[in-house]
Amino acid sequence: MLSEDESKKPIGPAPPRDSHPPLSSSNSPFHSPLEAEDIVDDDCWTEGDFEVITSNGVRFRVPSYHLFAASWSFRNARPLMRIHFSDECETAYVFRLFMTLAEDGQLDGVGEQGAFKTHVKLHQLFVFLKKWDCPGLLAVLHHSVSRLVDEDRALDRSRMFIVAALKADSRLCSRILEVSATDTWSANRDGRPDAMIDAPTGTHIWDPHTWPVWFQLHCPPLYAWAVARAWRLMMAFPPPDHEGNPKAFAGQFAAFLEEVQGRQEIW
Repeated sequence: MLSEDESKKPIGPAPPRDSHPPLSSSNSPFHSPLEAEDIVDDDCWTEGDFEVITSNGVRFRVPSYHLFAASWSFRNARPLMRIHFSDECETAYVFRLFMTLAEDGQLDGVGEQGAFKTHVKLHQLFVFLKKWDCPGLLAVLHHSVSRLVDEDRALDRSRMFIVAALKADSRLCSRILEVSATDTWSANRDGRPDAMIDAPTGTHIWDPHTWPVWFQLHCPPLYAWAVARAWRLMMAFPPPDHEGNPKAFAGQFAAFLEEVQGRQEIW
């Protein structure tokens, strides 16, 4: 005689693989169920053995070895060979950046696709890699930021700073501040920034009074606090000391951050 639990188990062989529903990454409110007619195929990734549907309804068919090599989490989807993403960090653009890292091991050229758009996705790429437990590709992203910070590229250093701060790399953060001490905000999107969320064009990127809302939302609070304190100290005497001595600006940031991190017991 079967127990109550055993009587609830399905009888017979498991259904074939193709009958499984797509594995969903989460129940994020960002995602709403997509009808089949709402899903479009990616222009490039069309021939792989693993199917990915992004949270904004783009279907990718990619070689499974790229996913399996990146993360054990993806290997758990091996029986299904498909995933349906649902989070805000799992859009088609972010997944293309992920595939660029997985296939090429670098991010060269991503800035050519539009500075503002790329910068937003650069942060979301970090979140994607953290969520899916991709330590190797996180290291590649970190290395790419470290290598590109001294180059004149479309990749905005304020976005690089956020990635370095999320990685808790205070040394790289200091280096970014040093090389970008005199940088100013350029026009965003179509050149008509939204005054409520974007920084005023031409203002210093490290002036906390003009930080755009996305910087406030995504930058780790301690790192943003240390930048703001260092900026205030450097701006105390005109002309701004950071313009004449970027190392002093970066050094003050590092000193403030080290001091507060060493006194967490008072928080």
